Amino acid sequence: MPDIQPPSPVTRTERESAPAAADPTLCERCGRCCYAKLIIDGEVVYTPFPCPHLDEETRLCNIYEQRHELNPDCMTVETGVRLGLFPADCPYVRDLPDYVPPRMELTREELEACAEQVLEAHDAVREAALPPPDGEPD
Repeated sequence: MPDIQPPSPVTRTERESAPAAADPTLCERCGRCCYAKLIIDGEVVYTPFPCPHLDEETRLCNIYEQRHELNPDCMTVETGVRLGLFPADCPYVRDLPDYVPPRMELTREELEACAEQVLEAHDAVREAALPPPDGEPD
C-alpha cells in the first residue's frame, strides 16, 4: 500500500528557485493545476479529480477573487512552484532548471487507495463555499 499524503509545506521540501511574486498574466488557463494532487511515496501525483470550483469547460475558477478564503487548500503560485505542483510545461516553471514536475497520472492501485479520501476532501471544499440555505444564519 503506498504512503499517500496531500501536498503541504510540511511534506515537501521547498525550492529555492520559486519566484518572489507570480505574474498572473503568465497563466495559460490550462486548468491542470486545479486538479487534486497527492504525495505518494514522496512523489507529487495528479489525480483525475478537479477542484469543485473549476469550470472544466472554460478552465476558469468560479471563485477566483475569493479562492484563498473559500478554499484554504488553494495554494498560491509561489507555494505551488516551491512544492512542485505545476506541470513541466507551465509558464511558471518551464524555465526553472531544477524543477521536478509532478507525475500526471495515478496507477490503478493508487487511484483505488486514494479515491475516497480525495472525494471526501472535494465535498468538504464545496460545502464550505456554498451559501447557507435560505432562512439559516451565516
